[in-house]
Amino acid sequence: MTLQKKLAIPAAALALLAWLAPPSRPQAAVNDLLAANQIYNSDTVLLNALGTCFLKLGQKDQALNAFQASLKLNDKQEDIQKIVAGLVKK
Repeated sequence: MTLQKKLAIPAAALALLAWLAPPSRPQAAVNDLLAANQIYNSDTVLLNALGTCFLKLGQKDQALNAFQASLKLNDKQEDIQKIVAGLVKK
């Protein structure tokens, strides 16, 4: 069964599941979120969860890209703006 067929749940629920993934599995969460993001066409919740998972993996450039993409869709996300500002400073 393809991931697309498995994804009968909303993007926000997928992002929550990735967020709750054990710390030992952030790469698996990234893989699932990347696939879900293609299906849901750049959802801010998915992009923010993806950025968070990239941070857990120490991939700051990838995290920054995900958070910036989320801000392009909705620039009113104050928490994400703060995260981006912190990543840009480093």
